[in-house]
Amino acid sequence: MNKHDVKVKVKPNSQNLPFKEYYEALKAETKEDENSPTTPLDDFLIIAAGETGKHPGTIRRWAYGTVKPKKLEKKAMAELLACDVELLFPTLS
Repeated sequence: MNKHDVKVKVKPNSQNLPFKEYYEALKAETKEDENSPTTPLDDFLIIAAGETGKHPGTIRRWAYGTVKPKKLEKKAMAELLACDVELLFPTLS
């Protein structure tokens, strides 16, 4: 997938949600076209995996909190979703 296609498929984190909440919001979305073989969440996982060099299952694990992304992976996700790293992946104090 080309870079210019990414912006069409991935909605920026306009609601400024942490990654887990953004992921859950995508899960709730339905297909735009009934003939489409993928959901918005499927599209996002494929694109995010390509941007970070990780498997889509790893992206899921980040959302569920079973695995934490590394600094460069967080930065790549923040750039993809057009938001701050600290907002997307808040640190617990």
